[in-house]
Amino acid sequence: MRGHRRHVRGRKAPAAVSCGEGFVDVLDTAGGAYPRLARITTVPGARTALFVPEVERLFVAARASPEQQAAVWCSVQHLDP
Repeated sequence: MRGHRRHVRGRKAPAAVSCGEGFVDVLDTAGGAYPRLARITTVPGARTALFVPEVERLFVAARASPEQQAAVWCSVQHLDP
């Protein structure tokens, strides 16, 4: 799918994939199948993301909508299984 962003912490670490569909999927990159480990709910259109390994946080930019202002969300969930 177009528009996906993938953030990989290491060669065999989980990958966070944001695509603007209203969630970030955390995938296991250790094998060849990439099974989903977790799904973090965001908002539709939130596809810009940045993982900062020094603080172990995933930041996701949420666009403004008629219901809410634009924001930068910070995930405090660990990406490790």
